[in-house]
Amino acid sequence: MSSGPRREPELDWATVQASLRRQLARRAGTGDREYLDDLVQEASIRLLRAVRRGPVNHVEGLAVTIAYRTWIDFIRRRMRCRKLFSAGAKTEATVGPEAFVWGDPAERLRFVVLELFDREGSTGCLELARAYFAEKDWKSVAASLDRSHDAIRKAWSRCVDTVRRMVKEDRALSRLLDPGEST
Repeated sequence: MSSGPRREPELDWATVQASLRRQLARRAGTGDREYLDDLVQEASIRLLRAVRRGPVNHVEGLAVTIAYRTWIDFIRRRMRCRKLFSAGAKTEATVGPEAFVWGDPAERLRFVVLELFDREGSTGCLELARAYFAEKDWKSVAASLDRSHDAIRKAWSRCVDTVRRMVKEDRALSRLLDPGEST
């Protein structure tokens, strides 16, 4: 019974984005300021989706909530790799002047994990690792693979255990993932 395309409520997006920026900047430390534009954009998209779903009575309140949730998700994404693959990882590696500078640890981890699964011929783990690094939701991954959510979570847990075992057994891998590790 639709009489045409659905209309979105009229919002002053400049004001909304300024509000989101204030909320996110309040939480961000000096080291996180470089991510502020991306976080504002992510929060804006979330707000747009929320507005499209139904009527919003208090846009400013919704913006505060979405900014908070966007910030929490940012922190979780940042901490996710460290906690997942190295239970007792050092927060800061001390690298001597003779050490090679390896670049972004998250990109290095992604590369190593994908290469390990590819080398081992573990297509199931490779597929799950690609989904993980693309930050896909396990429920949507399960649906796309026509498997249960629990089966996907358990499979990923086994894949992570495999990576941990390989890193533990191979000192070169261990040094690659943590170049500050003493030899």
